[in-house]
Amino acid sequence: MIDCEELRQYAYCPRIPYWHHVLRLQPPSTFKIRRGKKFHQEIWKKARRWKIFENCKADHGVLLYSEKLGLKGKLDILLECEENLIPVEVKYGSKNVSIPVFSHIIQLVGYSLLVEDVFKRKVRYGFIVYADRNKLVKISIDEKLRRKAISIINEVKKIIEKEYFPAVAERRGKCSQCEYFYACKGV
Repeated sequence: MIDCEELRQYAYCPRIPYWHHVLRLQPPSTFKIRRGKKFHQEIWKKARRWKIFENCKADHGVLLYSEKLGLKGKLDILLECEENLIPVEVKYGSKNVSIPVFSHIIQLVGYSLLVEDVFKRKVRYGFIVYADRNKLVKISIDEKLRRKAISIINEVKKIIEKEYFPAVAERRGKCSQCEYFYACKGV
């Protein structure tokens, strides 16, 4: 069973699931990681004032699990607005991001797949909230994104089951920001 967070990490760099699952390395707890965890604990108080909550029922920290997908996750916020179920992923520490990065989008799509499987209702769109910039981005969940997320789920499973060591991220500039840099450098 893989976590939606690992879809984001795979999209950042395919080696991260290898380090985490195959070698069972635990990255050091950095200031950035601790700050993000604290932020997620506090965000719910602020989130209820956001405009997207108008006329919607909202739950936070929604645990989702799908045996069929081999996927699980803890969704930041799930909105129910009339007939629509809308997953909301909250990000912090993305001040330099002008548009949503693919890794954030694919994580949201993973949550969308979980919502669809658990609640048996189609997800048409979701939101990524960049809270430190007060930016809300609507993401349409189309078939192309669904297929890509399923492909990544299968790739992560392959890495884990076959102990396959994947190539490093295409954009090596990301490496210095990676929590597994200490393990990966020079490999």
